Amino acid sequence: MFFMGIEIIDFYDLKGNCLWNWERKKILREQEIISRKSLTKKIVERILVWKSEIPEKNISVKSVMMFLFDLKWNAYVVQRSNEKPENPWLWDKSIWWHVVKWDSYDKTAIKELTEELWITSVIIDKTTNIEDAIQGFDLKNKAMLKQVWILNNYISTRTTLSEKDYWYKIMNVWLYIWIYDWEVNFTDNEAQDKKMIPIELLKEEIENNRELYTEDMPILLSNYNILVQMLTISKNVNEVLGSKDKY
Repeated sequence: MFFMGIEIIDFYDLKGNCLWNWERKKILREQEIISRKSLTKKIVERILVWKSEIPEKNISVKSVMMFLFDLKWNAYVVQRSNEKPENPWLWDKSIWWHVVKWDSYDKTAIKELTEELWITSVIIDKTTNIEDAIQGFDLKNKAMLKQVWILNNYISTRTTLSEKDYWYKIMNVWLYIWIYDWEVNFTDNEAQDKKMIPIELLKEEIENNRELYTEDMPILLSNYNILVQMLTISKNVNEVLGSKDKY
């Protein structure tokens, strides 16, 4: 969530209680400094030192992460902008957002897709078979979301452009697959580049070119077999829906 150009982040203790104290205000001030791009060496060092203490402080954030797929199960991955203070230039999952304290994970996923990418979406139940849900669904005008798994107290590793500094964020993550059969465009400088790649090749590429991807990517794909099972649909689904190459 953004307010006056500043990204507002709610921090939680590991019991799920939202923290409204001095520490939260401090990180917001650091976020404001980042948003103004006044990244002097002294400021960067102060930010890194504070963030490196997050695991010891037992602070977490709630986040939504998404892998976007087209109907041929090509995964959509993005190269983070070089202007981002965290993981610049690295290839990453399709999308992730923070969850504010008054929204659910599902509501955040739907709201952010609408507000940032102008894409309407619906969430299908975790027990619903994708093959059944996808029949007759207009994936050129709406996205279909399905929550795949939950990662509690997940430690996400971040790096700077120089790759000499690392810090960690503790996150409670809901990971979704996002099925959409049309082009996606970022308009807020979040992405430097983007590509569509078959999930099998993505897994292989990460293994062979580890330094080009964020630390999150191999972890999120570590349950590769589960993800593939979630994506399994009829061999004829592309013919039924008339999917065409657009990328």
